[in-house]
Amino acid sequence: MVGATLTLLAEVNFHGGDSAEALRLLTEAVDHADDPRTVAAIELVIGYTYANAWEHEASAAHAARGLELVEASGDRPLIAQALAATVMYRFLCGGGVDWTTLERSLKLEDADAVVALEARPAVIAALLQLYVGDHDLARDGLRTIAQRAADRGDESAACEPLTTAIEEGGLAEPVPAFFLPDALEALIALGELGRADVLTTALEQRAHALDRTWALATGGRCRALLHAARGDLDAARTAADRAAAAHERIDMPFERARTQLVTGVIQRRCRQRALARSSFEEALKTFERLGTPLWADQARQQLDRVGTRQSSGTQLTATEQRVAELAGSGLTNREVASTLFISPKTVEANLSRVCVAVTRDQSSSAAPQW
Repeated sequence: MVGATLTLLAEVNFHGGDSAEALRLLTEAVDHADDPRTVAAIELVIGYTYANAWEHEASAAHAARGLELVEASGDRPLIAQALAATVMYRFLCGGGVDWTTLERSLKLEDADAVVALEARPAVIAALLQLYVGDHDLARDGLRTIAQRAADRGDESAACEPLTTAIEEGGLAEPVPAFFLPDALEALIALGELGRADVLTTALEQRAHALDRTWALATGGRCRALLHAARGDLDAARTAADRAAAAHERIDMPFERARTQLVTGVIQRRCRQRALARSSFEEALKTFERLGTPLWADQARQQLDRVGTRQSSGTQLTATEQRVAELAGSGLTNREVASTLFISPKTVEANLSRVCVAVTRDQSSSAAPQW
């Protein structure tokens, strides 16, 4: 009980901006743990804490320790959860998505077990699909989870499990709902603005009431996206500025870079090209330093749109170029996806853009010169 309490307190401290205190509490929690499974769970939380702070080696070491303890127990559902967690940490540290390990965790998962949503491999898979841009696939996966929950009478997890419980029962503490900002971005991308507004308001209100820095930053980013989707760019800029101020209080560079990317898009739409260029360049530096190629490509594409990158040939991004090379070598889309740690759908999208770019370049070359 003491270990669980200290772990929850550590998570609150981390998302409140005090990672040093969080790690101190987690170390103390390990000392109070009285069985290997509890130690494993705490080690995985330590891995998560280091992953969000982009301390790659420490994250990998603690995640490996947690996974080792879990595998020794022989508990298949628990092993599934630990495997999925390590895949998420690897992604957060810039290593892409290890779809092979994630698939193994999904095969081991007990779909009928009553498990916290954030620990379910299927939910982690859906979140990773959101991160790589497969919004529709992620939503389909979440609906499958919801249907299973409804079939067994678990109404609190029915409908769309990452959001329904909050819509129905409210949000007391933002920290356990770590998935909410990503779910909100997906809702906004899919055009479900009404639901996104209600949930963003809930996140913002509790973030302010409890002074949860992480939730203030990510909630502000979601509010900026929501205003931008509705065409209110002045309000979007104000929300983005609030998010940026909150990021100054917490050491989560990946989240800060994501907010800078959103801010740059809003600035570009407001025709503030110099400001947008600066935001995109800062985001790109962080994404490249942290080793997140998919996000770095997004920043480069946005820099292209403000006219700061040199035009050359078909103007393929690094990911498009690599996908085209691997596909041209004879690999299938799934094999390309596995090699690059992206989803098959992302491979298809990149190949479609390559085809468009090549066709455009050929048409331009064939045109008469005057």
